[in-house]
Amino acid sequence: MKITGQELDDWLNDLGKILMDIYISLNNAKYLLNEKPQKEESQLNHGFFRYYPIQCRFILVIQISKILDDSKNQKRNIFKLFNRLENQKYDPILNQKVTDSIFKNRKNLIEEINKLREEFKELEAIKKKVVTARNEVYAHSDPNKNSILFTYADLETLTGYCRKAYQTLYGGFYDIEFLVHKTVNWNVKDIVKTISVLKDSSLFSRDMDIKKNK
Repeated sequence: MKITGQELDDWLNDLGKILMDIYISLNNAKYLLNEKPQKEESQLNHGFFRYYPIQCRFILVIQISKILDDSKNQKRNIFKLFNRLENQKYDPILNQKVTDSIFKNRKNLIEEINKLREEFKELEAIKKKVVTARNEVYAHSDPNKNSILFTYADLETLTGYCRKAYQTLYGGFYDIEFLVHKTVNWNVKDIVKTISVLKDSSLFSRDMDIKKNK
């Protein structure tokens, strides 16, 4: 069985989309849960902003598990990709990609993969907590709340590893840094700031007064 250059492209493209989803959720959750200027803080009493970090945690657990849980159900798991790049034959297109890449040859590529595997050993316990929560809380209708034994800091640690592993391959093959952690266009912070500015404006206050008097 071979792994092809097109398969590699598709795999990294899909992983990039999952990582983007992870970083949008992580960055927005960090903003909503951390201390903010009073003007912004006052807007967050709305139920949506209290609920949104819970949804972000749900997304983080599901998407991080897709990348790091090496089970038969996770088709785009990073370790499956590692295994295929290490153990399967390459088609001519992938052979050329390796030659043209920063790795230069298969031996160097496998060395980088093994470094990532070794680094992940220290994170295995955290990953197991997250996958357990995915299986017992988020993926079933009979949740066991005691299974949520991880923190946002744990999720951020796993996210950092996902980004490093992805960038090692993506940057190595394409000599490009994918700035997946830059999620400005999806920041809930901008929405909160806009609301606070509008509420402070005389126009907003006047409109609200008009509605109250109707």
